[in-house]
Amino acid sequence: MRCDDLQVFSLTVPPEERLDLALQEALAEAGRELSRSQVQKLLRQGLVKDADGSALLKPGISFTVEREVELSLPIDAYATEPEPVEDDLDIVFEDRYLLVVNKPRGMPTHPSAGHNRDTLVNVLLHRYGVDGLSACNGHARRGIVHRLDMDTTGLIIVAKDDETHQRLAEALAGQKIKRIYAALLVGVPEEDSGTVDAPLMRSSDNPLRWEVSAGGRRAITYYSIIRRYENYSLVQAELLTGRTHQIRVHMAYIGYPIFGDRRYGLSRRASGDKVTLPALSGQALHAARLIFIHPHTGAELDLSVELPDDFSNLLKYLE
Repeated sequence: MRCDDLQVFSLTVPPEERLDLALQEALAEAGRELSRSQVQKLLRQGLVKDADGSALLKPGISFTVEREVELSLPIDAYATEPEPVEDDLDIVFEDRYLLVVNKPRGMPTHPSAGHNRDTLVNVLLHRYGVDGLSACNGHARRGIVHRLDMDTTGLIIVAKDDETHQRLAEALAGQKIKRIYAALLVGVPEEDSGTVDAPLMRSSDNPLRWEVSAGGRRAITYYSIIRRYENYSLVQAELLTGRTHQIRVHMAYIGYPIFGDRRYGLSRRASGDKVTLPALSGQALHAARLIFIHPHTGAELDLSVELPDDFSNLLKYLE
């Protein structure tokens, strides 16, 4: 990814998957959530190129083997300038290049359908202005290097300039930023730790859901149990890849969905549970720790933040 007026993505198209769907999924993982019709328009405009430089114009084509393509996207395509909104920010680290924010539950990372004024980007714009945040992901996602789901709490990195953003994005793509989460699972795995290596792709039945599929992109989550309860378990989960909803889908896939996850947790209930737990307004998933090398100073940043009160109270209730 380059930070220019034209954003260039090198994307991998899995075998036997429609080109337009594959591009839509890959762009979503990179923080650009376009509709299928918008992706098809980019194809018709000749903005998707094969390795030999020829334009790929047909949305419905697929390849027999994995294919690398390049997509050029106007940096502010399909985006409108968000409105600055005054609100509190829980800043864990800040210098002239970047900041790390502890995002609260219920706050989307960036504007999307139905969320135009209540996002982290709106608050960042009020505090730093358009000139104080990177523009690599377009003005609707100013400063945003990676995202958290609306109801996932915890640490998120924000870049103040394009060079910092580009270096952080490269570190993220190279798996050099360690992201560690705390999650409360419904059920208790037998093993103390495990690795879920299962490819993910957007569901063909529901574009808001992701699912394990052989045709998806490789996704790896490592987890270890911190504490067992009667019908629940507190785990530490580390992302070895960064797919959309990865931890949520992976934990549900192995039979232990995250408590409070209304999208992926409905298929399993804690059986024989004698305790009625306090409700959460979202899933019990918290981005608790970030470890990475500062892109300018070279210093290692090891940042952590405590569980939010509602998550902490859940654990007290179980204890």
